[in-house]
Amino acid sequence: MDAEIATKARSAAFMSAIAPGAPCASDRKRPLETSEIAAILNLHIRAPRLPLLDPSTRDLDLSTEDFPHAMRNGVRIVESRRWVSLTLQLKTFDRARRSVALDAQQMLRDTRMKLALVPAGDVTHQFVSKDFSAKAPMYLQTNHARLFQGEVDATRSFAIAPVDADGYCVFRFKVLFRKPGDHSKFCLLATPLDPHLQSSQLEWMSQPFCVKAQIRGVDQGR
Repeated sequence: MDAEIATKARSAAFMSAIAPGAPCASDRKRPLETSEIAAILNLHIRAPRLPLLDPSTRDLDLSTEDFPHAMRNGVRIVESRRWVSLTLQLKTFDRARRSVALDAQQMLRDTRMKLALVPAGDVTHQFVSKDFSAKAPMYLQTNHARLFQGEVDATRSFAIAPVDADGYCVFRFKVLFRKPGDHSKFCLLATPLDPHLQSSQLEWMSQPFCVKAQIRGVDQGR
């Protein structure tokens, strides 16, 4: 019974938090309309501005802040000294199951999203800095003081960005965490920073990539 009550409480908090106009106290008190409930239940995240890349591409250098910065032998590569600009978009499904924009519906407006580094092939764990205090099994503590540069959390474990009224969330960061001499692959996992809002429908994960200190140009060889 206690578990059932706790589950209902989390569900109520989730629905209240992502209701249209949630930051406004008067909006939180009004009953949700059927169409709003349907929109909330169908929320999902897309990355509308990521370049479309052929996995068989051997050598490709992309624009300055694209994600990734380059491809070599089909492997996506991010250079740790260069910025990445990554736009995510919160969307919903219409009655025809088409993915559609929120168009100023203000769901999750001003909510902060986080980007975490996770091991490719083991996305149930997240790398965190040496200053991260939580000891949950999902966190892989490193001896690095900073995993990201830019707008970050207090422990510098995650890149942070707010959601705007139209559902867009723009991250700008550098990935500092890498293992010298190691070809380990990572993924970026986007979730709400608030643990009460975390659910599978509000997750986005990138394709695997490697982090290098410097990417040599195609004309310079690999």
